[in-house]
Amino acid sequence: MSLIASLWPARTNFRPRPGEVRFESDLPYAGPDGDPLQCLDLVSPLDAKGAPLVLFVHGGAWRKQSRRLWRPWSGLYTNVGLALARRGIVTALLGYRQSPATLAVDDVRRAAAWLRAWGSDVGCLDALVLVGHSAGGHLVAWLGTRGGESPAGIVTLGGFGCPSTMAQRMGPSGERLARLYPSDDARQWNVREALGPTTPPWLAMVAERDPVAIRAEHDDLTRAAVVASAPVRASLVPQLGHMGLVLTIGAERDAIGAKVGDFVHEVASDPSPHTRCG
Repeated sequence: MSLIASLWPARTNFRPRPGEVRFESDLPYAGPDGDPLQCLDLVSPLDAKGAPLVLFVHGGAWRKQSRRLWRPWSGLYTNVGLALARRGIVTALLGYRQSPATLAVDDVRRAAAWLRAWGSDVGCLDALVLVGHSAGGHLVAWLGTRGGESPAGIVTLGGFGCPSTMAQRMGPSGERLARLYPSDDARQWNVREALGPTTPPWLAMVAERDPVAIRAEHDDLTRAAVVASAPVRASLVPQLGHMGLVLTIGAERDAIGAKVGDFVHEVASDPSPHTRCG
């Protein structure tokens, strides 16, 4: 797949078509005095009543990065919101402080609370699914398993389970990640150790051409889930690379968006206690 072909599906989803979905930009979720990064874009069906909620957390290796950094030329991450909104899902595209990890966690938690309140006001389902790509995948997985969020479900796209083992696998390029998660705090950030039968339903997707370190983390997560009897569904996406997991969402033949959308609707309609918003 050429670079242009891999980017085009997202680029064609840069803006919604008139009368298709509702798009609201720069909504502050941390109050009027919050950091400029503490805003989100909200993409929703025209009638959001009865719709499930998704909070999408982008990656970026914990560097200060706007959710709109790549939007002008690639369509990221608007394509994710539009693709899910077209499937009847309210989707918040999160801006957040990437570093340190404690600030990132706090921002995702605040945004989740804001989105739940918004959904309650307009009659959405009481079901929130956390979706994250790359570094955002670890954040949503941690909040959903160890951070007390109790989401209806978790979706990770090229995510990982443990910053410590991920940093080791990355070699010299993992030194920054190791500094962000010092060894004395390593266990508290290890998602794999928190897996169990009461883990929220989790769709873990990895690309065939993802970096070796991420694919190894995915394999470790799959094995740990089996041992712990955790409801983790592992999915390998052929032919794509790490960014392709998000860039191709919204394409004409969008296998990833379809699978994520089906998963969201499934867990949102499940009345089990662990699939309800906390």
